[in-house]
Amino acid sequence: MNVDAVDMETKEVHAYGAGLESISAVVGLQRFTNLRSLSLHGNHISAIEGLDGLHHLENLNLSSNRIRKVEGISHLSKLKVLDLSSNFIEDIQGFGGLTSLVRLVLAHNHIEKLSYSRWTWVCELVFLDFARFF
Repeated sequence: MNVDAVDMETKEVHAYGAGLESISAVVGLQRFTNLRSLSLHGNHISAIEGLDGLHHLENLNLSSNRIRKVEGISHLSKLKVLDLSSNFIEDIQGFGGLTSLVRLVLAHNHIEKLSYSRWTWVCELVFLDFARFF
């Protein structure tokens, strides 16, 4: 079996509560060039990085991690669903370029103030969850 062909066919990767310290800890992630869904819920990830080659990604779940800042996702123009709930995010920025985004979940973060003047990236957004800010 050709491993490269399998990598190209992989559409979803899930690693719930795997103790990952970073996204790059998912071995071979960059080889999944047609990946549509990545769920790394309940890990110890503190930064959004290592997603550069995932241009087909439509669903990204990084909920229940240790993320403080939204960055490293502006190139994900096909991203439709983004779940960053239960992290330590304090500010709404870093979402530019997400022109296909329809669902954004930011509940249970540390966001205290919403500045809508920064929301020029909101195009197709249908669902927005800001429940229970601290």
